Amino acid sequence: METFCYMKWRLRQRKSRRVS
Repeated sequence: METFCYMKWRLRQRKSRRVS
């Protein structure tokens, strides 16, 4: 499931604005 990974990654990026 790439959607789950994508969602998790997006959530992490939203909380942590370090990764571009």
